[in-house]
Amino acid sequence: MMLPITRRPLFPSLYKSIQVQDPQVIGALKELVERGEPYVATFMLKNDDKDVDSIKSTDEVHDIGVFSRIMSIYVSPNPEDKHLTVALYPWRRVRMKRILGAGGDGAKEGSSAPTKEGPASAGPGDVPAAGEAAKPEDQAPPPTDAGDDAGKAKQVLESIEADYSFTALEVENVEDEPYDIKNATISATMSEIVSVLREITTMNPMFREQIHHFASAQVSKAVFENPSKLADFAAALSGGSSEELQDILSDLNVATRLEKALVVLKKELMNAQLQNKISKDVEAKISKRQRDFYLMEQLKGIKRELGLESDGKDKLIEQFKAKAETLQMPAEVKKVFDEE
Repeated sequence: MMLPITRRPLFPSLYKSIQVQDPQVIGALKELVERGEPYVATFMLKNDDKDVDSIKSTDEVHDIGVFSRIMSIYVSPNPEDKHLTVALYPWRRVRMKRILGAGGDGAKEGSSAPTKEGPASAGPGDVPAAGEAAKPEDQAPPPTDAGDDAGKAKQVLESIEADYSFTALEVENVEDEPYDIKNATISATMSEIVSVLREITTMNPMFREQIHHFASAQVSKAVFENPSKLADFAAALSGGSSEELQDILSDLNVATRLEKALVVLKKELMNAQLQNKISKDVEAKISKRQRDFYLMEQLKGIKRELGLESDGKDKLIEQFKAKAETLQMPAEVKKVFDEE
């Protein structure tokens, strides 16, 4: 089963919650969980303004996505809230081959046999209840070899196809290109990514909370010592555009993936530095105004104590008297004016 997502792709080993609104897809997801096949493939839509839960053509999404396990599903108790929240743990990258079923653009009857790379679907497993913390290291990873598990996944999808409308895909697993972890460029890029992450956390409290959240859910040592995982980790934390993030997800060369992740992270650092500068400038202006106001009030008080400054009423009276001296007032009027 396939779930299209919008704006930000999922990255392997990084938890993500998404919302599903289509009642047909919601029903199919619940059936998958109940039948012990809690697995979906997620691919990002090419159109950022489009938000759908199923597709008709492979041209609507990018060809590289992730195969994920459904860790929990949550239905809002509010009857007016019709969406379903699905917590996913992405396992690995997969490439879309074609849509299966009558509604697909490349469907062929009887052509859904597993590929030599192995099926993206996997065997049954227990799904935590909504809100329960699920640890991927405690879960057996989905198998990657073709066999009974692929057959069961196909049977489950076909059995619910008559009751629900959703998108089913044939996909293949994709692996990183071979690389040398001791390569000088890879090591230097990893060190720079870690350095930039540290620098951003000193300036951006929200970014620091995100890192703490991710680190608490992952094995930190494994993330920061694995080039592939570190690149995905940095990209997932960054505010890169949908095109930049999908480019990182689709790149199977770990060295170039690290470089691309560093670029989006550097942009995040520049934004944090700019925000920090703006914040300090505003604080400086406010502090100066407050200091000037305080000093002016002190100066007024000192002048009043020394009799060097009259209040506004005295000044107004003096202005009236000066103007009255230039007027030719009758004697009776001048007498009243002088008395007042």
